[in-house]
Amino acid sequence: AGCTLTIGSDAHSIEGLANAVYGARLATRAWVSHEHVLNTRPLAALLGALKRNQ
Repeated sequence: AGCTLTIGSDAHSIEGLANAVYGARLATRAWVSHEHVLNTRPLAALLGALKRNQ
């Protein structure tokens, strides 16, 4: 049960992708485990989850 989250960087450039670390830190502070973060899953699992939710 629960929700599935994604962590993004709000990047507007390639260099901005490094900002994803701030989202990961905030998720850790909020006690979000990696099982609840969609974009920490292996590629096959990520694509499967996206396909199920179309």
